[in-house]
Amino acid sequence: MNIQFDILFEVKLLHNYFKSGLLENFLVEPTEQCAKHMRNHGLLLKKTKKGFVVLYEYKEDAQGTAHPLRAIEDDLNFSFMISSSDQLLMNYSDLPLRSGSSDIYRLHNLRLNMQGRELLLTTNEYLSEDDMLELRSQFFNFRFNTMEPHVEVELLDEHGTTQFREQVLSADETVTCSVDVRHLPPGRFELNVDGSRVLEFYASDELVRKKAFCVIDLFKNGSVPQEYRFTDGNNDVQSKTYSVMVNKRSTLWRYLVVLKYAVDENEILPDNLDIAYPDNTCDFDKKTPYVNSGGTNVVPFVSNKKIPLSEEPIAGIVLTKKIQDNNTVTVIDNLQNPSVSSIKPAAPGKIYSEAFVYL
Repeated sequence: MNIQFDILFEVKLLHNYFKSGLLENFLVEPTEQCAKHMRNHGLLLKKTKKGFVVLYEYKEDAQGTAHPLRAIEDDLNFSFMISSSDQLLMNYSDLPLRSGSSDIYRLHNLRLNMQGRELLLTTNEYLSEDDMLELRSQFFNFRFNTMEPHVEVELLDEHGTTQFREQVLSADETVTCSVDVRHLPPGRFELNVDGSRVLEFYASDELVRKKAFCVIDLFKNGSVPQEYRFTDGNNDVQSKTYSVMVNKRSTLWRYLVVLKYAVDENEILPDNLDIAYPDNTCDFDKKTPYVNSGGTNVVPFVSNKKIPLSEEPIAGIVLTKKIQDNNTVTVIDNLQNPSVSSIKPAAPGKIYSEAFVYL
């Protein structure tokens, strides 16, 4: 009998900030429960340049048809924690900056979201706030205010199954209920009060301890859309490739031209400077010059539209000055792009990237 390995499923982690188009500097690790499932079924996890794959052992029958050596017959959930060693990941990714230790991006194969040939695990085309859940431990107390003397509290799991339902009395117009799902596998839950959702969360003591920013749940059960199932009705493998796409952030670019050295009317003055983008899709507006704390003139320029951040710099952003007879000469023919470490949130939806230019 010839035993070999093949792909059960693959997850591609894509990011268009990078020239490669692939998310870089990431780590992938199965949860404790997932690692147990993989051992029981002889599965192997392997990180790849594109993301990761899970491999299964198979054998061929007399007709040359492949079958898993250990059939994956049960309803299972394979969960993988994704973390990053890059502290600037959120800076150059088009994701909410408010994300913190109490939030986690949660992706899964229970939703049908095909974009062309891509089987996306995200709610939308790109990873977004819509994929974010509050992260909780598997036991906590939840408090809320109510004018009712008692309310009905119901906890539903991922698949809409009621895990508990009970009447809870209020005290001083406050209800406190204990949520205990330590006897259940980690996952997504929702808490309803009198039929209305008051909390949607992902419960996992393991994830609370670790610094993953994303968890990927790949289910094998009847709730998975047919197109996303990695086994068929006979529990033979029909390998799938899933995709997670992260979009690069676009910001308003602000150049601060610092006139560090003495200037006069024959040299460089705030009024005779301009910045030109390499094509006509964007302009830089000159803002009111000011004097910094060191007594030096600073001339701000701000793009009139958002510009995407990219590992590969945009070339040809030019600083010019006007001279006699309204002619223009180049001062710097290729301004450096703002660093991704310099983003500065301002009003909601408005983020600046800054670069200093010293003359």
